[in-house]
Amino acid sequence: MSIKEKAKEYAIKAHTNQIRKSNGKSMIYHPIAVGKLLESLGYDDEIVAAGYLHDTVEDTKTTIIELENLFGERIAKLVFNASEPDKSLSWEERKMHTIHTVENNDINDISVVLADKIHNIEDLTNELKIQGLSVCNSFKRGIENQLWYFEGIYNAAVTSHNHQHPLIERLGRAIDNLKNEIKYQTQLETEIFYDNEKLLNKLRELHILKYKIKEEGYIKPFVIELLGTPRTGKTTIINNILDFFKKGGFKVTYFKELVTSEFYNTINHLPLHDRNLAIIDEIVKQLKSIVEVETFDSNNSQEKDVDLRVYDNNGEIIVFDRGVYDRLIWFRRLLNKGELEREQYNKIITKYSEYLSLINCLLCFTASPEVSLKRDYISSLSLEKRSFLTKENIDSYNLAMNNLIEDEVINNHYLIDTDNQTITDSSIAATEYVLKKIKL
Repeated sequence: MSIKEKAKEYAIKAHTNQIRKSNGKSMIYHPIAVGKLLESLGYDDEIVAAGYLHDTVEDTKTTIIELENLFGERIAKLVFNASEPDKSLSWEERKMHTIHTVENNDINDISVVLADKIHNIEDLTNELKIQGLSVCNSFKRGIENQLWYFEGIYNAAVTSHNHQHPLIERLGRAIDNLKNEIKYQTQLETEIFYDNEKLLNKLRELHILKYKIKEEGYIKPFVIELLGTPRTGKTTIINNILDFFKKGGFKVTYFKELVTSEFYNTINHLPLHDRNLAIIDEIVKQLKSIVEVETFDSNNSQEKDVDLRVYDNNGEIIVFDRGVYDRLIWFRRLLNKGELEREQYNKIITKYSEYLSLINCLLCFTASPEVSLKRDYISSLSLEKRSFLTKENIDSYNLAMNNLIEDEVINNHYLIDTDNQTITDSSIAATEYVLKKIKL
């Protein structure tokens, strides 16, 4: 085992059960990040090893003498330089000790100190992006004093060493990014959401959960279908959900509603029943495009089994605007109106139900005919009579959706009544449900 691997193993054991106060993560991820940073910059194994060990003297029962006996004098010295030897001193005195260490030692001898500060600052910046200024509450002396300390380290390094050194340059960039993020988060709280702290806190909850999911991972891809009564704000909510995940760095694929697509123009001449079948077949084709069809030989026989497996698409979010579930509502609507025989309807439900398991999350939006129509009039500022969006059609859609819920064709769904709810509230409720479903 190399010296750096031995040091990494020792650090993992030494920091067992320790938690980082800024984010609640296991403490060991910080020393490992410092070691990897030094390794990525080409430092030798002893400096990398010291990176892994740099917090053991400060935060565990390990002593410098023990490190020297186990890992040698050079590694022990590197850890000593990165440690605060006298805890009885005031915070300012201990920080000045580290600043003087940076000022008075060779650049290689303070490489661990600089790498430690770089990761602390970059980690703090990331947590600010996720948690907001509340993360600063973990610092007893406040963020301003932390900035004084970080800038003191940087100024000492620039004064005594080549400012173009990779570690010093990265430290400077990290401090600038931290200051910019503090400025941005302050603007969010004091300018943009100054009059609605409750909304900011709710958005922050979604933000934190999104990044927790991204860090932990999930079954991929995650397929969402959104459907519902016209004029519930569904299209806006879809766009909000798409933006929410895109801005978080997720890969997002969006399948638009087919009845408003070019595809619909190619089938518009068909009778209503055939048109609906063509639409649902196209939706199924889209669903199949995100699954892998694997064929494999069973016991070396000539028979081939077909297995549908979900692709691993690196965090992909798939969004369907009116997918299979919505089309089944329309078939139920035809049944209710006497335009489809019960036997035909049952065959359709049986045929297409097998694809419902590919949809991980179903969001159903509802509105009363009165609210739906009023929104439509307002959206276009027009009072002409509607040819399709009528009270009768809205009632028939809502009834068909409720029928499928009662029959448990639609199940494991989230029903959002938008009659007395803003689009913002509906978007938050929908996004929160999606995130919780992904977490499962």
